[in-house]
Amino acid sequence: GIAPFLSDYRTHCVNLGRHVSYDGGEGTALDVDTDGRLVWCRVHREYFRDHPENFDLRPIGKIFMEEYAKFIAAKNVKLGSAGQLDDVRAFCKANA
Repeated sequence: GIAPFLSDYRTHCVNLGRHVSYDGGEGTALDVDTDGRLVWCRVHREYFRDHPENFDLRPIGKIFMEEYAKFIAAKNVKLGSAGQLDDVRAFCKANA
């Protein structure tokens, strides 16, 4: 998992603690994953608002995965960590 590398990863996220805007909103970048829960809540709230008769969690899970992927990609751009996969792989390999 990412736990052993999280502290170092955060040092590359230049916008943590700063006000940012992203597709779907704006706010202060608090941490790497905390805001993912907000996406989960938004997707479920909107789905049950629009489809109160359907309590099947499979369709909503698909929507969440798509929205979360878009959110993470946009967040990486805003945090300044996008495009650093080669560096992350090298770091993980060197510290395995």
